[in-house]
Amino acid sequence: MMTFVYSISANAFFIMDLKGRYQSSNSWPDDVKVISDEIWQAFTVQPAAGKRMNVSKAGVFSWKVLLEDALIMKEEEKIWLKQCLLEQAEREIRLLSVVQGVYGLKESEKCRVTAFNKYLADLYRYDLKKSDSADWPSFPE
Repeated sequence: MMTFVYSISANAFFIMDLKGRYQSSNSWPDDVKVISDEIWQAFTVQPAAGKRMNVSKAGVFSWKVLLEDALIMKEEEKIWLKQCLLEQAEREIRLLSVVQGVYGLKESEKCRVTAFNKYLADLYRYDLKKSDSADWPSFPE
């Protein structure tokens, strides 16, 4: 069975069995992490229109909606986008909450929790009917 890895610095997937070839061509990054077959299969396909692969610093893969495309969205698409963004924020807060429970949070992680809580609140209050432009709340980095 093949092992797949991902590098955040290269923003690329690699096949572990070919590591020697990558190294001989000086293209093997130092920050590779093993990923599941499910991640490999889900994120090595052409993304749907208006989406791109997103990988958080915690290594969580998701399809990120390009907010420029929100300008031309229909009502149902805006509802779906809002729900996806809410779920993404909730997932990040949940992961940080687990870290807090086990290890406590570093100062940078505390700031991240605060930023994501604000983002979640801003998304919750975001009125899809009054907003006809891409003035969606900014995703915390």
